[in-house]
Amino acid sequence: MSYRGIYLLNTLTRLLEGLIEARLSKFTQLTDTLTPSQQNSRISRQTHDGIYALIDTIYIYVYIYATPVAATPRDSRLQSG
Repeated sequence: MSYRGIYLLNTLTRLLEGLIEARLSKFTQLTDTLTPSQQNSRISRQTHDGIYALIDTIYIYVYIYATPVAATPRDSRLQSG
Protein backbone atom coordinates (compact mmCIF):
# COMPACT_ATOMS: atom_id res chain seq x y z
CA MET A 1 0.00 0.00 0.00
CA SER A 2 1.38 3.40 -0.95
CA TYR A 3 0.81 6.57 1.09
CA ARG A 4 2.70 8.85 -1.28
CA GLY A 5 -0.47 10.51 -2.62
CA ILE A 6 -1.71 11.37 0.86
CA TYR A 7 1.73 12.66 1.85
CA LEU A 8 1.95 14.99 -1.16
CA LEU A 9 -1.57 16.32 -0.62
CA ASN A 10 -0.42 18.38 2.39
CA THR A 11 2.47 19.86 0.40
CA LEU A 12 0.26 20.76 -2.55
CA THR A 13 -2.30 22.34 -0.22
CA ARG A 14 0.35 24.52 1.40
CA LEU A 15 1.70 25.54 -2.01
CA LEU A 16 -1.78 26.50 -3.23
CA GLU A 17 -2.46 28.37 0.03
CA GLY A 18 0.76 30.36 -0.40
CA LEU A 19 -0.11 31.29 -3.98
CA ILE A 20 -3.62 32.43 -3.05
CA GLU A 21 -2.32 34.41 -0.05
CA ALA A 22 0.27 36.17 -2.19
CA ARG A 23 -2.33 37.15 -4.79
CA LEU A 24 -4.83 38.33 -2.18
CA SER A 25 -2.16 40.37 -0.40
CA LYS A 26 -1.12 42.07 -3.61
CA PHE A 27 -4.75 42.74 -4.56
CA THR A 28 -5.66 44.24 -1.18
CA GLN A 29 -2.59 46.48 -1.21
CA LEU A 30 -3.25 47.75 -4.72
CA THR A 31 -6.97 48.40 -4.15
CA ASP A 32 -6.62 49.54 -0.51
CA THR A 33 -9.52 47.33 0.60
CA LEU A 34 -8.33 46.56 4.14
CA THR A 35 -9.44 48.73 7.02
CA PRO A 36 -6.79 50.53 9.12
CA SER A 37 -7.58 48.23 12.05
CA GLN A 38 -6.68 45.05 10.11
CA GLN A 39 -3.52 43.65 11.68
CA ASN A 40 -2.18 40.25 10.62
CA SER A 41 -2.87 40.48 6.90
CA ARG A 42 -0.85 43.65 6.45
CA ILE A 43 2.86 44.09 6.06
CA SER A 44 4.65 45.17 9.27
CA ARG A 45 1.58 44.65 11.47
CA GLN A 46 1.38 41.80 13.94
CA THR A 47 -1.04 40.45 16.53
CA HIS A 48 0.56 42.33 19.42
CA ASP A 49 -0.08 45.62 17.58
CA GLY A 50 -3.80 44.88 17.78
CA ILE A 51 -3.49 44.05 21.47
CA TYR A 52 -1.75 47.36 22.15
CA ALA A 53 -4.46 49.20 20.21
CA LEU A 54 -7.14 47.47 22.28
CA ILE A 55 -5.40 48.38 25.54
CA ASP A 56 -5.13 52.01 24.40
CA THR A 57 -8.82 52.09 23.48
CA ILE A 58 -9.81 50.71 26.88
CA TYR A 59 -7.56 53.25 28.60
CA ILE A 60 -9.11 56.13 26.65
CA TYR A 61 -12.68 55.09 27.41
CA VAL A 62 -12.10 54.31 31.08
CA TYR A 63 -9.72 57.08 32.13
CA ILE A 64 -10.30 59.93 29.71
CA TYR A 65 -13.98 59.68 28.80
CA ALA A 66 -14.91 57.97 32.09
CA THR A 67 -17.45 55.81 30.26
CA PRO A 68 -17.98 52.07 30.30
CA VAL A 69 -15.70 50.08 28.02
CA ALA A 70 -18.74 48.83 26.09
CA ALA A 71 -19.51 52.38 24.88
CA THR A 72 -18.83 53.05 21.22
CA PRO A 73 -17.89 56.32 19.47
CA ARG A 74 -21.47 56.42 18.15
CA ASP A 75 -22.72 56.68 21.72
CA SER A 76 -24.52 59.99 22.31
CA ARG A 77 -22.61 60.59 25.57
CA LEU A 78 -19.36 60.80 23.63
CA GLN A 79 -20.66 63.00 20.81
CA SER A 80 -22.16 65.68 23.06
CA GLY A 81 -18.84 66.61 24.67
